[in-house]
Amino acid sequence: MYCGAVFFDMEGTMVDGRDGILSVTPRTRRAIARLRENGYLAGLATGRAKCYLPPEADLFDCLVTSNGAYAEADGRTACDCSVDPQVLRDVRAYLERSGINYLLECQEGCYVHDIHEYWYNQMMERFHWDRSRFFPLTEDSPLRANKLMVMYDSMDKLYRFQRDFGDRFDITEQPVNQSADVGIRGISKGYGVGRVMELLGIPRESTWAFGDADNDLEMLKTVGCGVAMGRHTEA
Repeated sequence: MYCGAVFFDMEGTMVDGRDGILSVTPRTRRAIARLRENGYLAGLATGRAKCYLPPEADLFDCLVTSNGAYAEADGRTACDCSVDPQVLRDVRAYLERSGINYLLECQEGCYVHDIHEYWYNQMMERFHWDRSRFFPLTEDSPLRANKLMVMYDSMDKLYRFQRDFGDRFDITEQPVNQSADVGIRGISKGYGVGRVMELLGIPRESTWAFGDADNDLEMLKTVGCGVAMGRHTEA
């Protein structure tokens, strides 16, 4: 039984490529270890899927991934939400007609429409993600997705996509890349964190969270005390 829980975003919180901090520092590792020793659940809440989490994921008792569409704690699944198959077919056809590159994100792998596209490769280089977990999307690829990511060569394409699919998806720009997360509407890090709290019986007043970006906002509202990093988005 945990006496409380603390959830941490990864990019912009635990690490920050803008400052050259590409892995969790020894000081932060020690702090997380002390937190766990004192009886608290340490949770990682990230936009990434399990398949391309950094090695530092081993520091945590709990994973909330794909912006809350999937969550597990103590070896138990708290939630596993996927995009409706017909909606997924519709949005893929729209993105391909519009010249917007995309990837389907599953916990076991990510499947990329155009693996050679410029903005996709910019994103991979900026975040140093493990390319071995990203595969070309083919007819044989799994057609289940916890969320999507889109990459685009003009902001007008993103704005049209938000206009046309904003009623079905939460479309959140990534702060430092020409890309956006595309998640099931109403599913957020806050949803995943809430399912973990429910699964483990941890009361809201005993929970904290740290984040910096728009996709952290619902998580910061869900816990008892939400903390925005010093460098954070306007929301």
